[in-house]
Amino acid sequence: MKLFDNISSNIFVSTNGLLTFDTGSTSYANGALPQSSLPTMTLAGYWEDLLAEGGTQQGVYYQVDGTSSQPSVTFEYLLASLGFQDQYYHFLVNYQSSNPGMIKVYYFVTGDSGSGATIAIQGTNASGQQTIPYANNGSPAIAPGQVVTFDTNLGTASLGTFNNACYTPNSWPKTTC
Repeated sequence: MKLFDNISSNIFVSTNGLLTFDTGSTSYANGALPQSSLPTMTLAGYWEDLLAEGGTQQGVYYQVDGTSSQPSVTFEYLLASLGFQDQYYHFLVNYQSSNPGMIKVYYFVTGDSGSGATIAIQGTNASGQQTIPYANNGSPAIAPGQVVTFDTNLGTASLGTFNNACYTPNSWPKTTC
């Protein structure tokens, strides 16, 4: 995966909604990025104190598609809030090597509309530390059917929508709808 000017095949996944390069993180106390307590290269798809409850299908899953020269990878999060276990979260982080530096985060269920989450990317390029924020503690809110596209080449985050009725868990991407 490529973020900013950095490429890594060592991706660490956290149940707290983080993807990090080369070094893992168990940080659950979110805040605005950049954060020196996190690895330099961090994607906060929905950084909050989340967990996978035992005896459920909750967890973090991944799928690699495409060809060896043009792979894509999707990380699927099905989790609950540690503080409010009746609040559920379902989102996907999708990276396609045909669009290096771009990551899309699709939101299906957002138990609290992001009121306690950070959604952002931090990393480095030739100019030094870079941060692309989208949301911090619910500002702005995130809703089911929304997708945030991070472009680390341009340093932008944009909000769009998608038809989440076209999705069945563990079958991304769905090609017919």
